[in-house]
Amino acid sequence: LAVIFFFSGSVRSAVAQENKDCFDCHDDITLNVKRNGVSVSLYVNKKTFSGSAHKSVKCVGCHAELAGKELPHDEFASRAQCASCHTQQQRFYDEGLHGQAKKQGDPLAPGCLDCHGSPHEILSARDTRSPVTAIKIPALCGRCHHEGSPVQIKYDIPQSNILENYSESMHGEGLLKKGLI
Repeated sequence: LAVIFFFSGSVRSAVAQENKDCFDCHDDITLNVKRNGVSVSLYVNKKTFSGSAHKSVKCVGCHAELAGKELPHDEFASRAQCASCHTQQQRFYDEGLHGQAKKQGDPLAPGCLDCHGSPHEILSARDTRSPVTAIKIPALCGRCHHEGSPVQIKYDIPQSNILENYSESMHGEGLLKKGLI
């Protein structure tokens, strides 16, 4: 009976779906796999994740195909689909210029991760370290929307000194000098 109890506890922990179980492997900086001949890191920094906006989300909340799978799992986890939880934000994106460009197959169109960063490291927009906090939006947009950039060239945006002009505009002054968000 003791042996059965011992092994039933082991099996239960082998299919447990708590984040700590995932971090037993994924907090290893050397964890890599080959996908299409390219080495891909599967490392997730536990400390960084614990400070992220997703810290209270279970790993299987985003990687649902792994729910109930025995660990270690042998299949690849799919990319998280942000829209699964962020439906309103996805709708705004889809209706906006970036979403429309993405829908038309524009390789320059940014997706969620291009602005927000890795899902395992995303910070709340209220966090001043976040790339999408209000005060950082001009610099974030400026990464793609600056003179000489592929976006400016492709869409023939005839403006120069884009970031400088923005910072001196009424909106730039309101944000950058007066802190209006």
